[in-house]
Amino acid sequence: MEITTLQIVLVFIVACIAGMGSILDEFQFHRPLIACTLVGIVLGI
Repeated sequence: MEITTLQIVLVFIVACIAGMGSILDEFQFHRPLIACTLVGIVLGI
């Protein structure tokens, strides 16, 4: 499996949003179920 530049950027964006979500605790986005699901979608796994 080869990771493209677009996938790296999208994973970075998801990680940044998850990090802000854990600080703000507004949308419960930092929960592993949500964050890992979005990373899986980005990577196409």
